[in-house]
Amino acid sequence: MTTETTAIDKQSNGTSPSEMIAYIGETIEQLCGEYGFAPLVPTELPPEMAFNGFFKADEIHYEKMQDSEDFYFTFSNGNEQQFSLAIEKYQSHDDLPEILIPSDNQECIEVTENGIHVYAFPSRNRVTAIFTDGSCSYTLNGYNISADAMMKLAYSFVPSESDIK
Repeated sequence: MTTETTAIDKQSNGTSPSEMIAYIGETIEQLCGEYGFAPLVPTELPPEMAFNGFFKADEIHYEKMQDSEDFYFTFSNGNEQQFSLAIEKYQSHDDLPEILIPSDNQECIEVTENGIHVYAFPSRNRVTAIFTDGSCSYTLNGYNISADAMMKLAYSFVPSESDIK
């Protein structure tokens, strides 16, 4: 396993929702692009997240695992809200692990919107939302963010505009 932490050199140019989501998308594209990967990126922040303080990158890093390349991002807004994103890039779709519900007692919300099939698992002040695209799995973890907002964030992911193949 190889782990590398990348310095976060992008700073916000403003605080509008469009500037914030552009910053988040560019931060994701920057790290993934260093490893020749063009990920899906979010294009819209739900109002609950967009108007409650600027989300800045607290940590980003890359890990080369035996069966995947993993990209990790953590963003927080200074107002008790935080979300993390883990992107696991496998060699093929067949290598993706099966999505399992943590337990029979765990609530699972399963919805398809904009061509993205999302599984969400809310629990108190935490929500985990998982979806796949090709040979990649995307896991979003939200803290003090509603399940609805995390689902909307997941639905907003689209291919990045990067020209990396």
